Amino acid sequence: MTETTSKLRAVLAGCGRMGGSQARLLADHPDYELVAVQDIFPEAAEKLAAELGVRPYTSLEEMLGKEKPDTVSVTSANSSHAPITLAAAEAGVRGIYCEKPIAVHLADARAMHEACQRRGIPLIINHQRRTGPDLLEARRLVESGALGEIRLMRGDCAGDLLSDGTHLIDSLLFLAGEVPVKTAWGTVYRSHWKAPDASAGGTGFDVGEGTRFGHVVEEAATGVLFLENQLRIEVYCGQLHDRRRAYHDLEIIGTRGRLWRTGDKTGENLFLDDGEPGDHEAAVVEGQYRCVPAAEGRGRWKSLFLERPAPRQLIADAYAALAKIIREGGGDHPMSSAHALPVHEALSALYESARIRSMVTLPLTQDRFPLDLMLEPAASAG
Repeated sequence: MTETTSKLRAVLAGCGRMGGSQARLLADHPDYELVAVQDIFPEAAEKLAAELGVRPYTSLEEMLGKEKPDTVSVTSANSSHAPITLAAAEAGVRGIYCEKPIAVHLADARAMHEACQRRGIPLIINHQRRTGPDLLEARRLVESGALGEIRLMRGDCAGDLLSDGTHLIDSLLFLAGEVPVKTAWGTVYRSHWKAPDASAGGTGFDVGEGTRFGHVVEEAATGVLFLENQLRIEVYCGQLHDRRRAYHDLEIIGTRGRLWRTGDKTGENLFLDDGEPGDHEAAVVEGQYRCVPAAEGRGRWKSLFLERPAPRQLIADAYAALAKIIREGGGDHPMSSAHALPVHEALSALYESARIRSMVTLPLTQDRFPLDLMLEPAASAG
């Protein structure tokens, strides 16, 4: 096989739910040969390795040294993304695919991006929604002027701001044309301010003992990002998520119309209200906001039906784009760390605003996870 057709040797670090999903994807992917998986819990690595017929490791360094992979997939706890990525870069891999969020601390996110940039290693962060046809069409409509001047974008999702809000902010900044954030205001709610053990757990939308994925979390968060072009973006997460809205519900409001993305479902999920008669109307169906066919075909909303691939396919396509960059020696990936870093700075600014109880101006100089800092005085007092 030639360089352009031979499979890339892939390893994966982190054998939990997301790790298992991506390992199975890599095992079936035409561009990759999955050769090993690693987890600090031996039983997790051994179980997944046995399923896929690859080698298990508990030591990342041993796996990198013995397998000499082309790519590393980082699907471990959020708190370990940085050390794994930096170790992989130091080992000389050719590409890294890291789960979102890029890191917990802004300092770590910056270090990951800079280390990979310095070595010419593409670092991909799994913000796959921005590559879906629904968001691509929404951005096209925004840029075409079909909605007039955009005044407001709004996003709503369950989960904490760091783990789930990173997707929300990435999608909204993408739709806004990735115009830089100028200032941020945010607030968070936590029912108790005693610093927990970050290893206490918390998966899915559960916060455990105030933690998820290896870091502390809040129970509710909201904030506003003010962009350099004066557009404002509002986000609502956790307990402020409107349970009548689907996960990752987005609204774009302009002077001549508005768009509504009704969550992640693979059917109809993008609707346009441009002031002209449509064929759908907003309704509450089984306790959920939906756009449904209007009575007699007369409604306010138009369905922009697009065949949205399942999330697995979007991720598979992102891996294919990474393989192409590695083989051809260059090119921009739509999910690169260059796109993810401003997202992480923006959500960090919302946390920092909550910590200092004031508006924050970017670039952000405070580069530790602000929620950790908010817990330190309580921990010292306790």
